[in-house]
Amino acid sequence: MAQRKLPLFIGAVLQALGRNVTNTTRVFTVSELVVWSREFTSAPGLAKSALKLLGNRQIVEQVYDPAGKFMSISRYRLTRQGLATCRAAAQAAPGAPPPNPSALSTRLWNLLRARRMTTAEEATEVLANAGEEGATRMQRSIAEYLRVWAVIVPDTIKISAQRVNGRKRYVLTKDTGIHPPPVKVSAKGAAE
Repeated sequence: MAQRKLPLFIGAVLQALGRNVTNTTRVFTVSELVVWSREFTSAPGLAKSALKLLGNRQIVEQVYDPAGKFMSISRYRLTRQGLATCRAAAQAAPGAPPPNPSALSTRLWNLLRARRMTTAEEATEVLANAGEEGATRMQRSIAEYLRVWAVIVPDTIKISAQRVNGRKRYVLTKDTGIHPPPVKVSAKGAAE
């Protein structure tokens, strides 16, 4: 069954959430979304409708009181996939700042986009300066970035069944642009 297309105002919601919600543990309300996005100041009911639609697509989830008590104000949080989607929407918005070109995550993302597949060892060989101290630490960071990306955006990066010298090969299945996916994961597995 084909999914229906989302209304145009959903883009504004995704961008507002991408700019203002930095991890999956951050809880927000409809009122906050209205403040974050000028599009909803004259029609706040659209913000609530948008969150309902995004909930149906597993982009956001409603948060309930742990004691099971009634909450007078609905609260929401982004799912891991929702965080990646909202960040991508915010980064693709006109006037969004480009990624830091010297950041390891950006350099690794550009390498993966160019090669379409890599292992942590291959990426380290390319990205580390010859004789640079800390190459082992860099390789661990690269391996962690690739592992986290494969978990957070599995439709974009997959772990290949084929190993290279016993090492995992990561394959870029969909190029999402110049901004790398989120790179931090909290102890609870929430993307940041």
